[in-house]
Amino acid sequence: MEVGVFLKCTRMAAVVIVVLAFFGFRPGSSLAAANYANVFLGEDAAFVAFTGASNPLPSGYINIVGGNPGYLNGISGGQFGGARGSVGIIDPYENDVELVGLAITVTDYAGNAHSLSDLDDPALADIVNDLNASSAYYNIGITAYAYSAAPKQYVNQLAALSAGESVNNGQPFDILLISANQFSLPHSFLNWSFDFSNEIGNPDGITALSITDIGALPEPAAADLVLLGSAILLGRRHRPRHHVGQV
Repeated sequence: MEVGVFLKCTRMAAVVIVVLAFFGFRPGSSLAAANYANVFLGEDAAFVAFTGASNPLPSGYINIVGGNPGYLNGISGGQFGGARGSVGIIDPYENDVELVGLAITVTDYAGNAHSLSDLDDPALADIVNDLNASSAYYNIGITAYAYSAAPKQYVNQLAALSAGESVNNGQPFDILLISANQFSLPHSFLNWSFDFSNEIGNPDGITALSITDIGALPEPAAADLVLLGSAILLGRRHRPRHHVGQV
């Protein structure tokens, strides 16, 4: 599939998805709104942009530099009090997997404004389940985990992601999203659009929900391959030249 065709298809799909999401529709359901959560990827932003402090710069995006994590901290903007919004992630690697951490604050039956991971809040498991249920129809290729229950193969990468979040005075991550690029195409820039608005006013008694911080890191193998390639080129560039008769 050509890159241009892929981007056009994702743009058209995003329009359909946003319309369906607006009416709270999922295949097999009625048009009545239900609790669900979605993540959309595409060339264009599906929702109003989130704003916040970009670490590192430039501002307005999540920037992955040198294989190191990128962050958007102290998020504001978006819609529904921060439950819905979009942000662009700039990743120079042509990787197949992206790791994205979300810090979320909720007010619900478990207590007033608190981290989704605190107070043994059952909403964490419910929202993760809703994300994965939606992946069958909308956010295809994305798997959600409670951050503390992420696959062990990523333990070192998530430790780095969490360490950077702490340095930036961000809130601890609650959810990990692992995005697999099913088309095996480079995605050096994609808009990530998040919609948790239909979790408000539904089970768990959620009355307010906001995404406060987002961090992203490329899949380790892809970054390692880029660094390995650079090392090989550097080694060739500095390889000593031997004259005839020399060893």
